Amino acid sequence: MGVPPSVSAATGMYMVMLSSLATSVMYASYGALDFEYSAWLSIWSVLGLFYSLGYVSDYIKKHNRQSIIVYLMTAILGASALLVPVFALIEAY
Repeated sequence: MGVPPSVSAATGMYMVMLSSLATSVMYASYGALDFEYSAWLSIWSVLGLFYSLGYVSDYIKKHNRQSIIVYLMTAILGASALLVPVFALIEAY
């Protein structure tokens, strides 16, 4: 399609972020959101994000390939597609 991997990754992650934000707002409006846990999780997520961005940037510069972005996106979305139903079943029983 001719779309650079960084652009497709950014677009995909934007959609994931938007749906996560909508879900968080919905849980908060129902009073089912634990704000203390959310803050703790957010801090660690931001730290992991900065570490990962540095690592991926170094990898791209070293190997001069952006395909790692696509591989990482595929792995993250695949793991999510597998784990969400598993945890839903665990929670249901």
